[in-house]
Parts: sequence; structure tokens; C-alpha cells
Amino acid sequence: QHLAGLNYPRDQVGSGTETKGNKYGLHQARIETTTKTVLQQLHRRIRSHATLETILKQLKHSLHQAIPVHPSVQKDVNGLENIQAKLVSFEKVDTGNEDCTGTDMDCQFYAAVIRWKTKSINLSVKIDARYPAIPPMWSLQPSTSSTLMRPSKNSSSGDAHQNDELPLYDSVLGEIEAMVNTLEGDGFFNDSVEESFDWILAHQLRSVIVEWDAYQQTNSSRGQRRGRDRRPATSYRLYKHGL
Repeated sequence: QHLAGLNYPRDQVGSGTETKGNKYGLHQARIETTTKTVLQQLHRRIRSHATLETILKQLKHSLHQAIPVHPSVQKDVNGLENIQAKLVSFEKVDTGNEDCTGTDMDCQFYAAVIRWKTKSINLSVKIDARYPAIPPMWSLQPSTSSTLMRPSKNSSSGDAHQNDELPLYDSVLGEIEAMVNTLEGDGFFNDSVEESFDWILAHQLRSVIVEWDAYQQTNSSRGQRRGRDRRPATSYRLYKHGL
């Protein structure tokens, strides 16, 4: 109980103070602050993991469709109906936890492909067991012949030749990657709605699609991209620390 943070009050037997429902005269027990915190964290963990499982299933079985978002951030996706970039592949990758870090050594990896007309990018994401307190970490790379020639249900020999000239590192993808990994900007969560934190994975993926699509459609340079608020909001910072 102590290790779990559940510090119960001591049993104190009263003298002649027995009442109905208090057979042994114990003082009325109250929930300690630490107990409330543990129960709150437990509820958050169950809720976030249930939401995460639902999102992962939706992404895997709803390819070529709009990425699901929490209702509280819906206003941030209005006007994005003309997005041409689509998620065409989303699959779990078994790494045997060899790339996991931390005390619990428990994480998941997924690989995805986003396509815009004839161009594609490859994404990989690491989801920590403490999600969403530890947000998913994304890696973005342009599709090349070496990556597209790997066995995949969604790759083709035609795709492999279309992207042979792409560089191994793309500065625009690097900027998008940094943005989603640091949660810099709007639309990742609603700071006044805690449940929206559970949707960070989907919101990150949606942001990658939107930003890459905007770059492809306008062929703009990094400096022409719209500015963003660069600091995650206060409530989420507290959430990450279990408060």
C-alpha cells in the first residue's frame, strides 16, 4: 500500500463511541491526497489506453480517409477538406522491445506511408507505455527505392522508380518531425479538455499530413510556412507530471 502511494489513516479505537456503521469505533476514514492522485492516474491510464487502442484500430482499417480527431479540436481542422495527401498504410512493427528505453521497457512501434499523388513519405512512430504523458516520437523520411522495395502490401515497383532521386534527408520533413515531436503549435490538444490529450497520436499524424500536403501544394520554402506558438500549454505540462 505504501509503495503504491495508498497511505491509509491509522486505526484508532474510540471508547464508547461505537455508532451504527462504525462497529469498532474507528474514526471516519478519509481519502488522502496521495490516494486521490493514484486513483486519478489509474483512471487516466485506463481511459488513455482504451482511446489509444481505438485510434490504432481506426487508423489501420480506415486508410485513405480523414484522420479522426477529438471534438474539442475540430475547429482546428475546419477548411481542410481539400487535403490531397492520404494515409495509405499503417501497420505495427515488431522490434522485440530492443529499441525501448525506460524503467518498464515497454513500447510499441508502428510504420506508416503517406502519399500525395505520385510522391510518398515513410513514417515510423514509437508509442511509450506512459502515453500520452510521454507523447509519441515520430521519424519521417522520403520514400526511396530502397525503402519502397521492401516487402509491403502497399508498395509497388512503379513507386520504387518514381522517387529514386529523393535525398536521404529532407529539411522540410525534418521541420515537420520536430514540430510534432515537441507538440509545437495548435491542434495537438485542447488544453482545457483533458480527454483530448488521449488523442495526441491521431492529432500528430493529422498535422504531418496537413503540413506535408501544404508544402507539396504550394511548393513553398520552410520560411514561408505559417508561424506557430512554440510552447505546449500549461495543463498538458502539468498532466505529464501527474498533476
